[in-house]
Amino acid sequence: MPVKLGRVTLPEGFLNMRSFGIGLGAMAIAPFRRVRPYLGWGVSMLVNRVTSPVSGPANLVTENEGVRLDTTSLGVGFEVPVVVRVELPKNKFLFIEFRPVWNWFSYVSGDLFQKELDTYRLDMVQVTAGFGFGLPDL
Repeated sequence: MPVKLGRVTLPEGFLNMRSFGIGLGAMAIAPFRRVRPYLGWGVSMLVNRVTSPVSGPANLVTENEGVRLDTTSLGVGFEVPVVVRVELPKNKFLFIEFRPVWNWFSYVSGDLFQKELDTYRLDMVQVTAGFGFGLPDL
């Protein structure tokens, strides 16, 4: 029978996740002079490292001791950047970028009879605004 999470006290730093991704993307740029909207997509491969002071959620619920979780796995990501760039005089520009990102990864946790496959989807939204300068259009 499943145990409700509210009945389990999670230890400090129960799950620590770190991801490194490398990807490929494409952008379509509207051919306007002053305000240039961009729309794109991107895919990435992620290397994820997950650590925990316990073996996994199943071991924590059943209060069985085990080897600390320390695993590395591969995952995938997808993003859809939307950018608006406003051209200024003397090859300068302002921009704002809105980038929703979805990352999927899984790993095996637990030990002995408590092994389980934990699957995650990490959703993020990145917003960047800035000022830049570049070479003149040829």
